Amino acid sequence: MNTRSHIEQLLAELYAADPTLREREGVLRPLLQELLASKPDAVMDPAFRELVRQRLLHRARSAAGGQFSWSAFFNMSMNKYIYTVGGAVIAILFAIPILTSLTRPTAELAFTPSIEKSSAERAFGSLKGSTESSYVGGRGGGGGGAPAIDVSATSRPQSGGGGGGVTMPAPEYLMPKFVYGGDLELTDAKVTVLRRTKGNLSQGALSRLVGSFDLGSMLNLKSFPGMSVWSVSLAQDREYGYSVFVDFAEGGVSVMQNWQKWPNPYAACSATNAPNCYENLRIRQEQLPSDGEVIAAADVFLAEHGISRDGYGAPEIMKDWAIAYERASSTERANWYYPEQVMAVYPMVIDGLPVYEEGGQKAGIMVAYDVRAKRITSVTGLMTRQYESSSYEGQTDVAAVRAALARGSWRDYGQMDPNLRSAEVAVGAPQRGWMRTTIPDSIGMGTELLVPALVFPIEQVPSNISIWQQSIVLPLARELYTSQSNGPVMPLIDGPR
Repeated sequence: MNTRSHIEQLLAELYAADPTLREREGVLRPLLQELLASKPDAVMDPAFRELVRQRLLHRARSAAGGQFSWSAFFNMSMNKYIYTVGGAVIAILFAIPILTSLTRPTAELAFTPSIEKSSAERAFGSLKGSTESSYVGGRGGGGGGAPAIDVSATSRPQSGGGGGGVTMPAPEYLMPKFVYGGDLELTDAKVTVLRRTKGNLSQGALSRLVGSFDLGSMLNLKSFPGMSVWSVSLAQDREYGYSVFVDFAEGGVSVMQNWQKWPNPYAACSATNAPNCYENLRIRQEQLPSDGEVIAAADVFLAEHGISRDGYGAPEIMKDWAIAYERASSTERANWYYPEQVMAVYPMVIDGLPVYEEGGQKAGIMVAYDVRAKRITSVTGLMTRQYESSSYEGQTDVAAVRAALARGSWRDYGQMDPNLRSAEVAVGAPQRGWMRTTIPDSIGMGTELLVPALVFPIEQVPSNISIWQQSIVLPLARELYTSQSNGPVMPLIDGPR
């Protein structure tokens, strides 16, 4: 099919969905021609419609010099495909009669990445924040906690038979010592650190709207001048409905189940039937969906609800439980608790590099898939991605990085129990990425930073310990390697099941 025929076909599909778009053919035709130049095999699926919608929005804003009303955009674009969370919030508010008379800039969620460079070095102050952080993150989480380990089945106490059982030796705790056999070259005297700009969701229109509400004798909102909207919470009143939470202060959005509208499989379990009831509701291995099923469902959900994937990599399935399962004994596998939800992550990519949490997993849009309902239950990790950048001293001390690698974290947890034995865990060659971390500020809100980092994939794990994380993330900013003692961290005996 040649380009002209392809455009005619796409236009026909658009007009079939929304006949009013014929009035905008002068805008749509050149736009489709541009899109087909980069995506010649495009079909009019939800994702492509969303792409068209985004470009139309951009054209509308550019044509109006950055000042335009949502009502004007509704009149010239795809009313039936305003799927973005921000669009949903504004569309609902437009149903309120008072807003029809307002002509002001949109409360748009600015999710397009941007980086504003600062000419000053160390523009963000100390990378440790206003005070030393006392938070110790666990493995796989947002913090930089020591890797969680699990004693192998051979070193666990075995159940005894008969009367009081047989007393077995206590399990031996083994600390992992991560080792990289290759050379490390640390030559960056300076590194660029990014700070996310929070609170940049335009809530001015919503604040003015709230100020105009009349709550009668309950409360006079106008008596609180200078009030602004920090958050908005919306919920669908329908079966399998969702709730949407918009956090203007933090610059984030989340979509969750409206629990009141979803079936609760455990509602029938009571004190009398609890053991059997819960056992019967356990997820079995044969119920688990394939990776392709989860990713397909996540792709459709994001497209249907206008959640842009620009700036994110291809989706991946998080398999912490599967890593533990592969290293478990046959007895443990026979009694395994499989997850009720499977998580897909669309990895965040900033300036061409992936973003990791301190605990080693990739940061990004997190989509949860319910195994029983075969539906998406939540989307989290949606946030503004506007950053400021500043230069900081780089870490060039190879010995310091290897020492941090050996303990599995750039944080120094102090003196460990000298009686604990360690087991070497091999890691592969590091890749460049960003480490996302939050440091305390003067008002206790926290400042989110992206620090250049080396990401070491965990490769060979001895059979006598289990490690749930998949990589070790070490920042390349020298300042973070000074004292960070938070006290000793003991290994975990048992991991998640």
